[in-house]
Order: sequence, then structure tokens, then C-alpha cells
Amino acid sequence: MDENKHRGNHQQQQQTAAPAVSSNPMIRLSTNLAQRQKRTEVFAQEHQLITRLMDFTSSPTRIDWSRLNLLPGGAEDMLAIIDHAVSVLAMEDSLVSVPLPCRVYGDIHGQLPDLVQFFNKFSWPHTRKGDIFSMNYVFLGDFVDRGAFSVEVAALLLSLKVIYPTKVALVRGNHEDRSMNANYGFLAGAKQRFGAVDGELVWERANEAFEYLPLAAIVEEGRHSGSDGRGEGGQCLPPATSRRGGDNGSSRVLCIHGGIGDNIRTLDDLSSIPKPITIPACSVAPAASTEELYPGTTCRRERVILDALWSDPTENDNVTLVGTSACMMLSKVLGVHLSPRGQSTCRFGPDRVAEFCERNDLKLIIRAHECVKSGHEYFASGLLLTVFSATNYCNVYQNDGAMIVLVVDPETGEIDEHAQVIKCGESGQDTSIGWNPSQFRNPSPLRNSGRDTRSSEFSAAASSGMFHSLPGVVLGNSASGYSFPLVSSYPTQSPQQSFATLPSWQYQQQQRLNTSGGTSPAMHSPQQHQ
Repeated sequence: MDENKHRGNHQQQQQTAAPAVSSNPMIRLSTNLAQRQKRTEVFAQEHQLITRLMDFTSSPTRIDWSRLNLLPGGAEDMLAIIDHAVSVLAMEDSLVSVPLPCRVYGDIHGQLPDLVQFFNKFSWPHTRKGDIFSMNYVFLGDFVDRGAFSVEVAALLLSLKVIYPTKVALVRGNHEDRSMNANYGFLAGAKQRFGAVDGELVWERANEAFEYLPLAAIVEEGRHSGSDGRGEGGQCLPPATSRRGGDNGSSRVLCIHGGIGDNIRTLDDLSSIPKPITIPACSVAPAASTEELYPGTTCRRERVILDALWSDPTENDNVTLVGTSACMMLSKVLGVHLSPRGQSTCRFGPDRVAEFCERNDLKLIIRAHECVKSGHEYFASGLLLTVFSATNYCNVYQNDGAMIVLVVDPETGEIDEHAQVIKCGESGQDTSIGWNPSQFRNPSPLRNSGRDTRSSEFSAAASSGMFHSLPGVVLGNSASGYSFPLVSSYPTQSPQQSFATLPSWQYQQQQRLNTSGGTSPAMHSPQQHQ
């Protein structure tokens, strides 16, 4: 197959002058219709792929995913979609602006059945049976790997980007990187679909396209605000998701895959990175101190890229109670901390989140990158929200999947976020469908797995005001004047159950130390997780 035949000429498209806009509405209408018809003809592969998927998944009976064939033209179809997508993505900045309202999806990891369930339950990003005219869409990376439909998910999302370039934003995740997806399923899936030679060509070209994905999206009020997020089915939105912190009056939301780490200080740090974006080599070796972080990086720009794709918030929120009611200590988890993911990234505390939001006039940061039990989870007094959209991650966690709808409250004019959830197994299908039976490396532990809710002593102490005068401690507003991070409590796991449902190694080690009364030595992960 001649690869040069499939290379898009996006530079020529960038130089094409935009057509003049007529003041006559009838002429404008006919011109727009003609342009849409032309786009349908030019991007035939993309339109046909989405139509096939809609038709295939519209059956009232159980879907037989083994019969799915979205790309009957094989590698030729996939390469055409990739080239069309590059021509669109290359014209975007590394930080894209998305008008409200919008839907924000977290990690998908090749789980096409879950993505289709979201679309069928709430709304498709399409004109045929969706809300694309009144709603924008943001997908926060990790489209591929671990799941059996990585090729199809990549083809679908790239097709949506091509057809609706200003309505769909694709943000890069750490698995949109050839050094990752060569091992975690995308390369193997491409070879299985298209054969060894064509499969590797598709994989290589897809990773070239991934280098043009933006690192983040900024969501703010724009001219498109006509939808309430209910979608085609008219399902009412749930109440606005509970936020522990008070609103700061800002009207912007940053959407990013990993986080802000230690190096991202302003939005300009993201927008100033030129494309194509090459991800620096990552080290999974544990660091003994923060001085050992980011080995091999030659400039701050490379560290910004790693932080955007790889960093996580700390395990704890603003405050942690250590000890018993007779001797209470308030431990603040602030600043930058070592990460079990290795030397190439870090964990950041709630103080970093609060400072970043204030500096950049942000109401909220929405990120993905970590599996959470309910599909969504707040951190940093409600200033940061993790969203994960694949259910039963890697067929071990039995977690729900979530998608966040951002809308403007018509009464207050402020941004509200609503979680729309698909419960694990609610479709009636086998939840193991779509996950690769063997994984290159074990999945990262569930965020906050194995943690208990905060003690009654802590609630009573905080309500009495005993922590109110401590410097650096900010307790959010509630009816009583205080609010606390709510950490879900999960049933204790038996030793016979999968390793993946057990608490993280850091938490297990700290539990042993608390029991023995010892001090914490330098901690090293026995297994690096991606």
C-alpha cells in the first residue's frame, strides 16, 4: 500500500479562503446546504462509518459485537479518515476553546459498547438522532488501549471530529502515544483488523495524527447555549452535582487528561506548545525525592506536556485526620508529591488546584486518567472533578462510567455540572465484552479504593471549630459552616479476590504503619501501573 497516497494536504486546506457570507438569509441557507452536501461527498468514509454504527446498534435485541464491521474498506478507509482528521487537527491550537453547553467524556480505552450506550441513553453527537446542533462534545483522551475496539473507537472519534470540527474537541491522553499503545493493545488490534503490514501502517499514521491533538480545552460561555443537555430522549438532567467548595464566580472550566502537575502555571503554558507535539520519553522507575522527577527532559515545555498527560491529584483532600480522638493531628497534603507512576510525573495537592484556578479565573478543572468507582469524583473542595467513562475497567473493577454535562444556569448565569452515569451492567450485556483478556500491565488501582469515610470524631471536631484557626486549612461552606470531602466506603475485599480490587500499595503500607505505630520509610511501588 502506497502510504504517500494517503497523506492529507492540510497545508493547502489551511490556505483556502473562506467563502464570503451573504446578507440574504435564503442565499446563506442554500450555501450552507450546498456546503454540507459537499462535505458529505468528500468525507464519505466518516459519514458511512457513523451510519453503520447507528444501524448496527439500533436493534432492540442484544447486540452481537463480534459481527461489527465499521470499516469494510479495510485499511484504505481508516487511512482516509486519519488523513482527513489531521487536516482538521493541525489547524487547532494546543489549547482549544469550546463554547457551552457541552458534554465531557473521560477515558474510553477502546470500550465501544460503553460509548454507544452513552450515546443511545443520552444523545448522539450527530444530526440524525442527536443534539450536535445545540451541544458541544469534549473527549479527554485515552481513546485506545486495553479495550478490544480501540481501532473502532479511534475511527469513530476521528470521524466525528472531521464531520463536526467546531463541535467536537478531542484532547490527547497519555495512551495517544506510540510508546504506550505499541504495548497496551492498539497496535495488536490494528494488526488483527488489517493484517501485519497494513495494521502497522494504520497504527503509525494514527499516532502521527495523535501528535496534532490539543493538550487541553477551555470551556466557557459562547453563542451556542440553546440546549439543556437532555438529549434526544428528553431525559431530565440530575440535580447539579454536589460541590463542596463555594463558587468562585468564574465562568470557565479547564478540561485536561491528567492534571496540572508542578509545571503548568497558566493557560499560556498549554496554548504556547507548538504542534506536532512529541511526548518525552517516560520513566516508570520510582523516584526517591521530588528532585529526581522528570529525568531526561531538556526544557520546561517537555515537563508541561508530561504533567498534562500523566499527573494525578494526591490521594487525600484538604485535610487528613491522623490518630485517635484522644490525640488528633491534622495532616495537610499540599504541594507536589511523588507518583507511583514513576519519575516522569507527580501528584499535586489541593493547594495547587486552588492557586491555579484563582490565577487562571477557573471555576473547575475536569480531568480523566484515573478510574473511580462511581465514574466521577470531586477533589480539592470541589475545584477538580475526575471523570471516567468506561465501565468495569479491564474487567476487574465493576465501576460505573460517567459523562459530565456543563450548562449555564438560566437563573444565576453560572456554570453547573451534571453527571450522567451508566451503571456497570445496566445494559444487560456481559460487562467483560470489549476488554482484552490479557493485559500488558496491571491497571492502576481505583482512586480511593479501600478507603473509609471520615470518622465521626473528625466531623464532631470540625463542627466544634477546633480546626478553624489552624493556618492553611480551608473548610468549605455548608449549612453548619463546614463541609468535608466525601470519600466513598467500599466493602472489604477477601484475599481471594482480584488484586485490582484491593487498596493501593501506598494505602496498604500506611495502614500497616498506623497499626504498628512506626514511621514511614521511603516507599517504592512493587508494580508500576499505567
